[in-house]
Amino acid sequence: MAKSKNQEIPAPGIEKAKNEKNAIHYQFEKERNRVAAYDHNKHEVGECTFFKSKNLWTIDHTFVDPEIRGQNVAAYLIKIIVEQARNENVKIVPLCSYAKKEFMKIDEYKDILY
Repeated sequence: MAKSKNQEIPAPGIEKAKNEKNAIHYQFEKERNRVAAYDHNKHEVGECTFFKSKNLWTIDHTFVDPEIRGQNVAAYLIKIIVEQARNENVKIVPLCSYAKKEFMKIDEYKDILY
């Protein structure tokens, strides 16, 4: 079974809204080196980007629309990159300030830290 370059990631329970209009959908966009978050209208409301070298991904940017900040969207964007990096056996350098903070805060990310 061939893997798609883009993979929609189901939102965690905390992100699922009772009202579909408030739901956030996440997409790992491998060819663009990023994870994006989209609202119910398919408008981009957040992203986390990284650049690649042989066995290393460097997270260089995380952004979430100010209107939806405080809903753990940025944390979930980082989590998706961590999970994908584990799947590909690469380490991560958290370069952007938000990613650095998440890696310092979450012990289960230590194994993937370069």
